[in-house]
Amino acid sequence: MSLADDIASELITEFSPWVPILGPTEGVEVERIIRSRAKMLAASLDGEPREAAQAAIDLMAVLDRPSEWLLLTPLGQRIVETTLSSQTVGATEAARLLGVSNARVYQLLDEAKLERGPGGGITLGSILARRRR
Repeated sequence: MSLADDIASELITEFSPWVPILGPTEGVEVERIIRSRAKMLAASLDGEPREAAQAAIDLMAVLDRPSEWLLLTPLGQRIVETTLSSQTVGATEAARLLGVSNARVYQLLDEAKLERGPGGGITLGSILARRRR
């Protein structure tokens, strides 16, 4: 599945509760628009850093997903890779995202298997890399 397909799938899922209200004809038209916009968003995520960041912000604003979604889905992982890898979370959130204890997170930091950002938090990029092991 392509990045544009992943984006379209997530957006269509988000939109689906509105189909009964709008009607099937309008629902089909909105899905067509979503698929078209998904291609543009995918291109933006692969574009210049500023453009990729804006595309990620736009998607995250529409897709009200829990933080683990960023690490568990191909689209979420792509957003982390392209724009959020240096963003940080605390040790408790890192432990939750990795499915380990807080003590294990500190071990991973000591072993340089997780990275700290400038503010001391643990980078999402290093959490994603660890999850992929």
